[in-house]
Amino acid sequence: MKGTILIILILLTLNASGEENQNTVILKNLDLRLHPSQDIVCEIHITTYDETSALSVKKFNFFADSTSDQFLLICISPIKEQGFARGKRKDQIWSYSPLVKRFFSSTGYDFLEGTALRTEDFLPDRYDTYYTVDTTIKTEVNKNPALKLLLKAKSTSSPYDNITVWLDEKSLLPVREEAYDSESHLLKVIMYSGYREKDGWYQASSILVTDMTHSSITSYIDIKQTTLSEVPEYVFTRSFVEFITQ
Repeated sequence: MKGTILIILILLTLNASGEENQNTVILKNLDLRLHPSQDIVCEIHITTYDETSALSVKKFNFFADSTSDQFLLICISPIKEQGFARGKRKDQIWSYSPLVKRFFSSTGYDFLEGTALRTEDFLPDRYDTYYTVDTTIKTEVNKNPALKLLLKAKSTSSPYDNITVWLDEKSLLPVREEAYDSESHLLKVIMYSGYREKDGWYQASSILVTDMTHSSITSYIDIKQTTLSEVPEYVFTRSFVEFITQ
């Protein structure tokens, strides 16, 4: 029922606003529906394939702050990669290697080794924060009515230069996403399906990420999540990562 009321409110707002305001409303409400009201602790299983077979199976613990884009991703399997971590705290993106027990700062985004994912794929609130809608087109996906949004980066700090997102017209949730660089080269394709709703938050049960820059490597993502009222701030600190990776 909550979802139905929200969709009606979105559509009413769209009818009452200009084109620029319509696009802003779409992105803001999209982020609200995809971003939980509580912090997240979950286990993420990532199986990566090439065109013939499975290349890797990895397991991570993931922590995210619902009020910002802070997150921590720690590898727990396979054994040889245990303790490797990626994270973002405030404006700092970093990685950690337990082999040399060192943190490495980064000014940009990089690949999660052996997968089709990059660090920015874990950022919450990424649509309205990083992009503006350039064009909205009515179309179809799998013979179902859809909205096609052409998004442009707000600044050079945005994860991608351009993104195209297809929203199911009924639910207004993403079903497909394509990311491009500044020269319109296709970098990544993401497919979403099987959304589950919890307290107004929608999480796709199946996510397929295909990296088009590395011979079409595809990662299948399975998320076993739980939400908490609060993840302690110390979780996002270097001292916490060093402690749990001893």
